[in-house]
Amino acid sequence: MEGFAKNVGVAYTQDMQGQFFDTFLIPSLVHQDPRYYRMPYASIPRRVLNSVIQVYWSRGDDGKGMPNYANFLGFAINAEIMNLYVPGIQTDRSATAQRYLTGLAAAPIDNFITEFLPDVASKIHVRVVLVQRVINQVAKTEAMTGQP
Repeated sequence: MEGFAKNVGVAYTQDMQGQFFDTFLIPSLVHQDPRYYRMPYASIPRRVLNSVIQVYWSRGDDGKGMPNYANFLGFAINAEIMNLYVPGIQTDRSATAQRYLTGLAAAPIDNFITEFLPDVASKIHVRVVLVQRVINQVAKTEAMTGQP
């Protein structure tokens, strides 16, 4: 349990610092809009391209394009801060650079989820699936206990 608690604490701290730097501090300082903008009516290749591009190019508060400083600086700051408190990781330059580049390379995944999950959910009727799972669980419990 102690190891699990430490891992949860590290993950929670990483999420908090990411939200602070990537969503609040850096965008506020450079007047950048950190939100991802979906393109639900565009073609799928265009939506995929948009998901990747928005990792590196974003909108300013004035609506004009600008480099995505929140990602470029935020991933670097987060990688360096991780060197201070994550037990057992390598803290040399190459390991830190690798974490930074991995973060930038994996960042489009979040945009893909934001872009395409609403479409997938509307096709499979998520509410129906969740309700059906609850009904199945209740029926299973009743069958095991013999009580309605």
